[in-house]
Amino acid sequence: DEGLAAALPYRDAANSFTGTDDRYLGFSGEADGREIRILVADRSILARLEAIGMTRDVLERLRGARAAGGRRRLRRLAALGVVAAVLGLAVLAAWLGFLWAVDRAVASIPAGWEQEIGRATASGVLAQEMVCSDPRMNAAVQEVGRRLVAGLGASPYAWRLRVLDSPDVNAFALPGGYIFVNRGLVQRAADGHEAAGVLAHEMQHVLRRHGIENLAREIGLRIVVYAAVGDASAIEQLAAANAAGLASMSFSRDQEREADALGLALVRRAGIDPSGLERLMGALAADWAAAKSSCAPVRVSDPDGV
Repeated sequence: DEGLAAALPYRDAANSFTGTDDRYLGFSGEADGREIRILVADRSILARLEAIGMTRDVLERLRGARAAGGRRRLRRLAALGVVAAVLGLAVLAAWLGFLWAVDRAVASIPAGWEQEIGRATASGVLAQEMVCSDPRMNAAVQEVGRRLVAGLGASPYAWRLRVLDSPDVNAFALPGGYIFVNRGLVQRAADGHEAAGVLAHEMQHVLRRHGIENLAREIGLRIVVYAAVGDASAIEQLAAANAAGLASMSFSRDQEREADALGLALVRRAGIDPSGLERLMGALAADWAAAKSSCAPVRVSDPDGV
């Protein structure tokens, strides 16, 4: 609205690319006795300048500016790549150092501390779940457990098995030797050989300290510090405050594979048929397939209904 502020002949202007990712094309020079700099975000101006007939020297300056900008971008990308690589290595080193520290902390936790953590968590489970009172079912589970414990030989834990009154086909272990078996698993197993494979698997989770290891990783560096200074009460309090998820905690694939292999070896040492677990898994797979094929379609209009 105020008219032309200055006139800068493009033939006399110096050219450069500037800004983040060379966003702007810059023209700078002297006009009317003062320094002028113009930044243009629209790169199509280059095509328009060529169309009106730029001289060779102006065209070469623009091409040189563009090439310099491209080199700067490459240098920035290379620098960013180096920074990203360094940060990635630093994070990896920190994570590996943390895992090493956690492993050392777990190794230094006495079995007695671990048993207290398991007892606290087991008390929480029993406060929410009913136990099965069927004497024959309990006796059968205890007998399988006795044979497996005998197959273990020396063990730092006093093993305790409980049958929960739950129809789910499942079992889980807590640190310190607490094993819970659902009624649904006992009822689904054709015999003690099939149930033994599951129990042996869970016992190996305890012996390999998978649960306490996962808990330590969730808690973080505090348990490493407390273990280093030998503060048993602090570890127990810290674990008790975070132990609610132990009963439902997932194990890694490596932990599951380790429990599978060692559990199978334990079943053999206990003189129990090692194919029992495979038969049970096959029966459960058949149940799953039957459940998928038995669905009868029905229309439901209420999204909150059952």
